[in-house]
Amino acid sequence: MPTFSVVVPAYNVSTTIDATLASVFAPADRTAMDVVVVDDGSSDGAALRDVVATYPEVRLIAHEHNRGMCAARNTGIVASRGDVVTILDADDTLVADWPDVFLRMWSKWPVEANLCFAGCRNTAGTPTMRHPGFEGLMDLAAFISERYAGEYLPMFRGDYVRAKPYVDIGTRKSCGNISYIAWLHDTAIHISAEVLRIYDDESSNAVSRDWLKPSKAEENARCVEEELGRYAELFARHAPRKLAERWLKLAIYRRAAGRAGVWSAWARGARGAPLRSVAAALMVVLGPKATSGLVGLARAANMVKRYG
Repeated sequence: MPTFSVVVPAYNVSTTIDATLASVFAPADRTAMDVVVVDDGSSDGAALRDVVATYPEVRLIAHEHNRGMCAARNTGIVASRGDVVTILDADDTLVADWPDVFLRMWSKWPVEANLCFAGCRNTAGTPTMRHPGFEGLMDLAAFISERYAGEYLPMFRGDYVRAKPYVDIGTRKSCGNISYIAWLHDTAIHISAEVLRIYDDESSNAVSRDWLKPSKAEENARCVEEELGRYAELFARHAPRKLAERWLKLAIYRRAAGRAGVWSAWARGARGAPLRSVAAALMVVLGPKATSGLVGLARAANMVKRYG
């Protein structure tokens, strides 16, 4: 029976984290585990401590000031003790029968994969993965081409992730792709068909919300710029169309953040994705408010992907 660590980064989430922790501790027959909550310099730190104190098994670690999601995750990862470590956001929950789901997933997790993506569904019960039910290994090429895009619950073999935690570029949000590409250079990711996490995509902190808000757009732009700086050649080799789309995304994020270099980024993307470049140009011209509304309608109509 593997021991199981749950790391919960917490930043101004005192009103939601109780439901998250309750979902972790609800099953009476859960596996041996430890839970680490990392207060990332919250302004509601006192209220957070009061909530966490009702769960004696939880270890609370506090940053003196806000250092960002990757830093909070890494603090919890380094402090974790489990054979398996997962990262659970403080506005999400585990499914009611998660111990059984976890053990089924563990029994199929191949030894050559140090990472596992467990499935998720949103609060309405809709799967958040492009291919729900798929189970198998994902390599670097499949990840870069977004073959299995979606919102998952990341899980790690503990010894591996404690030695090689998230890549932190200093942003408040997590630039997850940079870390996953780094990990995929030396290991595969096992995608499990099991659903372990309920993703609250209506939460104000959900990564799929307000993506063109200036502060979020600025960080999204920084993430894409860092990703292109590190891995443009990999994208060109494995998924040149996705490379072009990255440049178009960068143009939109820069426009929303009020940054320079909008049209230079667009021009680089237009060469590899001419049809998408028309839509990207329209988004740039219309501006973030109109673009956000149009994308919301397109997602509701399943014209563009909602997650990942």
